[in-house]
Amino acid sequence: AVTGLATSVLVPLLNVIHYQVVIKTNNYQLFREDSEREKDLFDRLFVFNLFNTYNSLIWIAFVEKNMEQLRVQVLFLLLSSIFINNLLEFYWSHSVKQLKKMGHSDAITSIRQMLRYILVGELEEGPIVPADPIKTALEHVTDEMTRDAAFELVDEAIELVIQYGLIMMFTVAFPLAPLLALV
Repeated sequence: AVTGLATSVLVPLLNVIHYQVVIKTNNYQLFREDSEREKDLFDRLFVFNLFNTYNSLIWIAFVEKNMEQLRVQVLFLLLSSIFINNLLEFYWSHSVKQLKKMGHSDAITSIRQMLRYILVGELEEGPIVPADPIKTALEHVTDEMTRDAAFELVDEAIELVIQYGLIMMFTVAFPLAPLLALV
């Protein structure tokens, strides 16, 4: 259980660190087209996430041949990915909406700026406090137009492929994996 817990903490942590390294190094490379940049970004992120997630599982399954430890490892990896993804995708956006409804937009921007600095290493140029609904809608449209949509889907595609691989390869060791993946 200790190795499963350690893996469930270290795998997402190493994925975040590697993500930042790939982003920084990818910005220094000179690509002729954006599609080359996106392909290189996807390839490097996918290969590292694949290795980072499956290396301990393959070692336990084929070298140690310990099904009980493999079961625990798959359980902890699935639970940690479910917890982190649900936390980021649902609860974070829901709490931000609730704070906006209560009128705490300054707290939201400071939290967003702090997270942006921690995760990306960049500071925003000042608080963005929408004054009226028209300005808010205009900011959403501007944000959508300037956002790199293909780049944002990279994380979700990698996450789905790795989760599908966990289910397909290790359902024998942990039969409840498909049920957990539905969450």
